[in-house]
Amino acid sequence: MAENRELEEATRLNEQAMRLYHQGECNQALPLAEQALAIRKQVLGDKHPDTADSLNNLAALYHEQQQYEEAESLYKQALIICQQQLGDEHLDTGETLYNLAALYHDQQRHTEAEPLYKQALAIRQRQLGDKHPDTAETLNNLAVLYQVQQRYTEAESLYQQVLTFCQQQLGNEHPYTAQTLNNLAVLYYAQQRYTEAEPLYQQVLTLYQQQFGDEHPETAQALNNLAEVYTSQSRYTEAEPLYLQALQILERHLGTDHPSAKTVLNNLNRLHQQSDSNTAC
Repeated sequence: MAENRELEEATRLNEQAMRLYHQGECNQALPLAEQALAIRKQVLGDKHPDTADSLNNLAALYHEQQQYEEAESLYKQALIICQQQLGDEHLDTGETLYNLAALYHDQQRHTEAEPLYKQALAIRQRQLGDKHPDTAETLNNLAVLYQVQQRYTEAESLYQQVLTFCQQQLGNEHPYTAQTLNNLAVLYYAQQRYTEAEPLYQQVLTLYQQQFGDEHPETAQALNNLAEVYTSQSRYTEAEPLYLQALQILERHLGTDHPSAKTVLNNLNRLHQQSDSNTAC
């Protein structure tokens, strides 16, 4: 009975820690997650799947706080437990592989992240199928990794798969659909495929205006991105009002010193320089 009460307390602490984590309160969540892990280790032992769950959660908190060494050590411990106790094909094993890959990704350790993402993807595809959100999330992160490495053809293929999932399973107006359209547009822009990037950025802008409103920073970012496409094509009269709208939104809601506002202001100044230079020629 005493052990059951202790395990119930560990579960309560763990759930409370994860709620705080999702609310961005990592400092408050850490001691709760540590207590939950200590209880589970004492009652269940070092090799129990619930202990691995606590290790994973504590690692996620360290990861969020950019304490990467601590997070890596805990993720690796959790992975060993999952592989030994649950097997290589278990979803918990896949989740831990995914978490470790994301940690490496954030540290720009791309060659280490890629095989882990691929293993996690294979597990999720087999266990959940191609139409599950977790499978799509893994495809998306692997696409982002390829994009950072300028492996554009591979990234585009994965983004297209994610977009198909979003449109079919979530609908054309879902926020994740908009985000995927934006990712694909960024990919095209990086390759100077402006005529393909433009309609995607226009769709994203419309979706963000519908979802967030005309005054939201995300809408401002979409305005800036579309303006960037126009600027790259020397379409300065179309780009300038978009930059101005974006700048006004960001300065009203985030302040003139916010990095996003400064970025748009720099883009606007660059547009003026390019426009003046072309006029002089």
